[in-house]
Amino acid sequence: MYNMYSIRYGVQHQLFEREDVDVWSILKEIEAFDLPSILNKLPIDAGIKHVFEDLLSYRSQGNKLVESESFKEKITSQRKSAERGGRSMNSNIYLLESKFYQDFSFCNDNYIICDNNRFSQTLYHNVIIGILNSHVTPAVKSGKYFQNTRIEKLTKEHLLLLLFHISSKELLEIMRQYDIKNLTLGQDACKYLIRLIENSSHIIKQSNDGSYKIINEELFRKVVQNIMIIVNRIDSEMPEIYNIYPTVNYLLSIQYFWSFDNELSTLVYKYKPGIDDAILLLNHLIFRSYRQNTIHQAIFNLSLILKEYGKEMEDIHSIEDIPEKNNYFFVGSFFSVLTIHVQREIIAYFKQSIHGLYTLLVLYENYRIPILEEDLLRKALKTPDFSDDTYVNKEVFSCSVLRRVRKNDKYQSLHSLIDDFAVRNECLQFFLNPIEFEKIDKIEPVWVCYCEDWIIQNLLENRVIKEKVKEYITNDTLGKREFDHMWKLL
Repeated sequence: MYNMYSIRYGVQHQLFEREDVDVWSILKEIEAFDLPSILNKLPIDAGIKHVFEDLLSYRSQGNKLVESESFKEKITSQRKSAERGGRSMNSNIYLLESKFYQDFSFCNDNYIICDNNRFSQTLYHNVIIGILNSHVTPAVKSGKYFQNTRIEKLTKEHLLLLLFHISSKELLEIMRQYDIKNLTLGQDACKYLIRLIENSSHIIKQSNDGSYKIINEELFRKVVQNIMIIVNRIDSEMPEIYNIYPTVNYLLSIQYFWSFDNELSTLVYKYKPGIDDAILLLNHLIFRSYRQNTIHQAIFNLSLILKEYGKEMEDIHSIEDIPEKNNYFFVGSFFSVLTIHVQREIIAYFKQSIHGLYTLLVLYENYRIPILEEDLLRKALKTPDFSDDTYVNKEVFSCSVLRRVRKNDKYQSLHSLIDDFAVRNECLQFFLNPIEFEKIDKIEPVWVCYCEDWIIQNLLENRVIKEKVKEYITNDTLGKREFDHMWKLL
C-alpha cells in the first residue's frame, strides 16, 4: 500500500489520457490510504516500524539530504583548491556516495519505492555533482604515496546514477556549471555503457517490427540523451558508440530533442555516423525538427558526411521543397549537398532577399555560398545591423571577415567599398592593421580574440591590452567563445 501511494502521481501521468480507465477514482482510493494507522496495526518489530515511520515522514531522506549538501560543497572546494595546487586526503566523496547507496539499496533490497520523491532526487543530484567534481579534481601528488582523494575512473555504479537518476536538463546544467569536459570510464563502466547502447538498438529493431512496444518513451529518451551527454565527454575511443544512431533516429522520428542541439552536434562531430544513418538523421533535422539556430552545426556536420560520400539530398528538387527557406543559416547549413539546380535557385533567392551585412558574410565565410558581390555588399554596408545576440558579436565577426576579403586579390572590386566603410568604423580600422592601431584605449578585448595567433601574441606584449583580455575571458559568462586557446597564448 505504501508503494501504491508512492507511485500515485506516476499512475495519474501514465493513464491521464486513457478513456477506458477512471483515473480519478483510482487516485481517490489511493489518497484515502491512512498509512500511519495501517502501520500502527501491523504485527512487526518496533525497530522496523520506526524505519517505516521515517519513510512516511521523509525524516531519513531529509537527514541524508542535509548531509549530502555539506559533502558536495566540501568536494567542490577541494577541487578548486587542487586546481590552485592544493592537496587533500579525506573521505568526503566516499561518505557522499554512501548516501546514495543507502537509499538505493534499501529501496531495491526491500522492494520499496521510496526514491521517487523530491528529497531523493535532490539527494541524487548532490551525489552526482560530488562524483563529477571529485572525478575532475587534479591528482596533485606529493611524494610517492600522497595524492588528492578523487575518483580516478567512473564505475558502472556511477553510470547507473548518471544515466537513470537525473533528468537530461539537470545533467547538462551540471556539466556546464562545473565545467565538466572530460570523463574517464573504468572497464566495467565501458562494458555497461556498450551493453546499454546495444540493448537500446535491439529494442528499436523489435519496436520497428512490432514485436516490442516502448511504453514509457519519455523515460527511454531521457536515458538515451544522458548516454549522449556521457559519450560526448569520454576521453577514449569506443567503436560500439556508433550503434547509438538507430536509437537517435527512432527518437527523432517521434519527437524532437528539445534544447539538445549542441549535444547532437557534438555527437555527430565526434562519432561520425555511417552514410545511411547520416542521411536519415539529416532528413529528420531538416523536415521534422523545430529549427532552432543551434541545430545548424549538426546539419552542417552531417552534410559534410554526405558530401564525402558524393551524396545529395534526394527529397529536395527545388527551393520550394525546403521548409523555412527564409531561414538563411538553416538553408546554408545543407547547401553543399543540394543539386546544382537547387543551389542556383538558392543563390538567386539570397541575392534578392538578403540585405544584412552579418547574414551576407556568414553565408560567405561559414557556408561558402558565392553571393559576395559588389552591389550586394554596397547595400549591406550602408546600414549594417550590429545588434548582438547572446553568443555572437556581429560587428567583430563582420569586420574580421571583411579584413580577409580586403586581403584577397580575388575580390579587388570590393576593396574600395571596404576601405570607405573603415573610415567610419573603428573596429574595421583595427582589423585592417591591428599591430599599428594607435588607439589602444579603443581596443575591445574581443577584437583581439578574433585575430590570428601571431597577431594576438604581438598585441599581448602591451600590458594594457593583456589585462583587458585577461579580465574579459575570466568574466565572460555568456558562452560567446571558447577561451582555452586564449589562456595558452596569455
